[in-house]
Amino acid sequence: MNRGIKLLIIIAVVITVLGGALLTIAFAKGAFSDNGGEGVINYHENLGAFNSISIDTDTSNIEFVLAEDGKCKVECHEKEKVYHEVKVDNNTLSIVQIDTREKFKRFSMFDFYERKVIIYLPAGEYDKLDIKLSTGDTSIIAGYTFNSITINCSTGDTKIASNVNGKIYVKSSTGDIELDHINAKELDLAASTGNVKLTNVTVEEDITISTKTGKKHLTDVTCDDITLSASTGKTYLTRMVARGKLTINVSTGDIILDKSDAKTIDITTSTGDVTGTLLTAKSFYVQTDTGKLEVPPTSGEECNITTDTGDVKISIEANN
Repeated sequence: MNRGIKLLIIIAVVITVLGGALLTIAFAKGAFSDNGGEGVINYHENLGAFNSISIDTDTSNIEFVLAEDGKCKVECHEKEKVYHEVKVDNNTLSIVQIDTREKFKRFSMFDFYERKVIIYLPAGEYDKLDIKLSTGDTSIIAGYTFNSITINCSTGDTKIASNVNGKIYVKSSTGDIELDHINAKELDLAASTGNVKLTNVTVEEDITISTKTGKKHLTDVTCDDITLSASTGKTYLTRMVARGKLTINVSTGDIILDKSDAKTIDITTSTGDVTGTLLTAKSFYVQTDTGKLEVPPTSGEECNITTDTGDVKISIEANN
């Protein structure tokens, strides 16, 4: 073994030993073990009248529950040093997580306490719902109508079953997005690594869904225009009907259309098959580098399909 290699080994050993020593000191001082104290459940009642809701929390699940007694109550499962400030200000119910730990102690490797915020909310109509959270799931059940819903989430699933008069905007880094049996004016959904699922959704105007790696399942969905984009992931459209244009742009992933349609269609995929059934006749313009083509010789509005490596097999539903 030459002297250079021996020197590198010695340096690596020294770094390892020093790193272990520093970690030992950090653990001894509680730098990685202060998880905020004992777990507690705090209730916030008699909050006063409000019409909008704003939630800003780092590590809590958000859950809406219908208030059977018609009174709003907020139930917070939290820690003594990491709690939520709950108040009504300017006609808005505000829920904000407060962390009173020292900054270097806010990272805990051994905190398995399930933090959550449960909002017991009477059924009815509300203005804005804004939610910002780093880690946690969000569940908004049926029984409410909001003018708008805006959710920004780093890690966690989002489920929405409430109607919205205006726009639903959801942006998630890691987590699934699911909308079930709702009406809305407009949808704008974005997920980096997560699936998007829409079931029985009626949208007055447009739908935009973008993902990086994740599947998209749309079943019984209607809208004006719809735009779907993804880096990697399959797209399933079942009884999805757009009154205007359907645009799909996928790098890698199959696209399956089952009794779905739009006035005009534009589909582009680099690697993946495009298959399924449409409801109305189309004028097909199909391009593929290495793939089989099978489309009916019909006429009508334009259907453009472009693939690099993938088969295209489209038929028209016989009963239409």
